[in-house]
Amino acid sequence: DEFQILEKKVTDIEEKLTELDGKLKQSPPVELQVSNARMSADEIQNRESRKNNLIIFNLPESDSQDATTRTTHDETLFTNMCAQELEEEVEVIKSFRLGRKLDDKDRPLKVFLESYEMKSKVLNKAKDLRNSSNEAAKNIYIKPDLTPMQQESEKKLLKELKEKNDEARSRKETLYMIKNYKIVRRPTHQTTGTNTKEKPTGWMAWLVK
Repeated sequence: DEFQILEKKVTDIEEKLTELDGKLKQSPPVELQVSNARMSADEIQNRESRKNNLIIFNLPESDSQDATTRTTHDETLFTNMCAQELEEEVEVIKSFRLGRKLDDKDRPLKVFLESYEMKSKVLNKAKDLRNSSNEAAKNIYIKPDLTPMQQESEKKLLKELKEKNDEARSRKETLYMIKNYKIVRRPTHQTTGTNTKEKPTGWMAWLVK
């Protein structure tokens, strides 16, 4: 009896060791775990450093050779646009153009605003530029300053959105939209036999295909 009890204990230990060995093989190396944790911390820090920033597309660029003059031009043009088109007063901490200067194309402008609240207000009203009576303002797009990881996530999200809407159109179903960085059905309600679709809001409104 004692031998059988001892044999059972040995068997139990062997089973537990086998199970533990399997779990260890499935787990990533400690070096990789540390690397992933460090990347996550870096990503959080990167997002934090960008949270008050905006990227402005198609904002006319100055031809001046003087850097200070170009910066003053950009920031004045941006703040005036926000005041006149979006009815928002903004304070720019600093700004600069992205990429190499081209003769036939205005480079995106990166602006650092005073606060996250200020940035959010501008983003929420950015879609109003499409309805402007100013033709130049209609071509201006405003986006948040995303990290490479966020940009990749956005790219995948938009691809998935297009695929879902292509399928929905083929089935004559309600289309999808992006809300809070998630793909959801566009809300609809019946009015005299027709579907009225609620338009998406926020900075991604113009990205909904």
